[in-house]
Amino acid sequence: MLNKMNCLIIMIILLLVVSCDSTPPEKPREIESTPTSTPVEKQGDIESVAKEIAEGVGNVGNIYSDGEKGQVFVFGEYHTSQIGRLQTAVMLDRLYRKHNVKIIGLEGAMQTAQPISGDWFHNAGGDAAKTRREEVAVMMLSDGEINSAELMELVYSNVEVYGIELPDEYGVTLDVERSPRIMYLIAIAEKYSFSQAQIKEINDLIGQEKITETFELMLNADPWTKKYYAAINDGSYTSTRELVEQIDEIKERAHELNVQIDTKVAEEMEETRKFFDVASQRSRTMVDYVAENLIAKASGNPVAMIIGAAHTKEVLEELKTNNLSYAQITPIDLNPEYGSLTMEQFELKNQGKWAQTDLGSLGVLLNSDRNPPPMIETASGKSYASACLASMLLADLVYSGGSINPLPDELREQLLSLPELRVDVDSITTDGYDVIFRMWVKNTKNKEVEIWGRVGTTENEANETEGKTLENKLLGKISKKQQEVTNQTENSNSDGTNGQSLKLITLSQDKKAVFSKNEDVVVTHSTISG
Repeated sequence: MLNKMNCLIIMIILLLVVSCDSTPPEKPREIESTPTSTPVEKQGDIESVAKEIAEGVGNVGNIYSDGEKGQVFVFGEYHTSQIGRLQTAVMLDRLYRKHNVKIIGLEGAMQTAQPISGDWFHNAGGDAAKTRREEVAVMMLSDGEINSAELMELVYSNVEVYGIELPDEYGVTLDVERSPRIMYLIAIAEKYSFSQAQIKEINDLIGQEKITETFELMLNADPWTKKYYAAINDGSYTSTRELVEQIDEIKERAHELNVQIDTKVAEEMEETRKFFDVASQRSRTMVDYVAENLIAKASGNPVAMIIGAAHTKEVLEELKTNNLSYAQITPIDLNPEYGSLTMEQFELKNQGKWAQTDLGSLGVLLNSDRNPPPMIETASGKSYASACLASMLLADLVYSGGSINPLPDELREQLLSLPELRVDVDSITTDGYDVIFRMWVKNTKNKEVEIWGRVGTTENEANETEGKTLENKLLGKISKKQQEVTNQTENSNSDGTNGQSLKLITLSQDKKAVFSKNEDVVVTHSTISG
């Protein structure tokens, strides 16, 4: 039986999915450390504030209120959860408006002396475009192109978002062919004294080439491997530090039983241990930066942290060690089946590309094959936002009864001043209330791409956007995401070419658009407005 099992072990490939962020930027600039030994002034009751801002969108977890050096609101998230990030943005907005929280530490961004800059966006299109700018930022968050901290940076000019990671730690990735922990457990399970009935069942399964069922039976027959196998499958190990301990315990068990481990599997186990060990150090690094730098920058106000859920337990321990009070908060939809990026979309984000790549979207036209810096500071990020804003401003003009011939001077200046975007004002035409125009947008290689767009206004929603607060807009997006559980293609329209379809992109509650490199595809597309 053992020879057959060894053959099966070689055959099986159990993938370990590891989520990492994009390639880190260059070495950070020097940071001036600020002493934090002096206790801050008395702040509000952190538990009451946490419950207030989480109402309807979040869950309050662990609270520690005895810290003397400041307060930190810790938001744990799954980076793939679009709806969860929308809910976190609602809570950040409430913290900003009601409790003066303007300093945010962001996992995945590198430590630098200056915050992530959204200055280019704050006046894009002028004062008259403020509402539309907010809607562009909300759209980008809803589509998974930016995170909740980036949204706050784009919308509020006095919010400062700081990276809290170090490149040497953040750059450690895991590239293994199989899950070495599972492969170790299978090898350990082979040493178990199976009953005659179990041996017969195992042989029967092998004879039927039911590989997965064979391993399941073996792993669950041995009480020791059953415990560890269950923990790996259900995520019982809630911190990276505990994952390192788990790996050490599995290796020790294999050593005790004199289990023969394939050299490649042993190497991958060491790589996996190193990855989780560095991830544990990242938790300490992030808290140290918050404690030594961001608390002082907040001038007596609380600070927010956005981290991956796997870091939460260790981050809370380190905050307490640093004499900081904390409130742990997670979005209600932390890791839902709906309202999330697919793993393929998330991998595009890891590579610094646009997640939304449906035919007809800007993302499919702007993605390239290299890793750029964080999106809101890139030329492509600015282009993406500017293209959406230009589309909305043109549609607003036409829907309000304005004429594009000639184009009003104010709108012409708005369009020509948008960052990293060139609009061909002579190309602008109308089809009813739809606007069709040409523009040049920067892709993720910083190269200009010629794109045609058609944008229209949905009449039954055109009067529902005025006067809405940022929170209202975010809650509206959340509601729509919750209604999209099964229908992911509801807004697809045929473009009449090769049986393919352009996806109708939602720019705001009342504006929709399609984009293509092909002028004819856009011109002949069905009318959007109405």
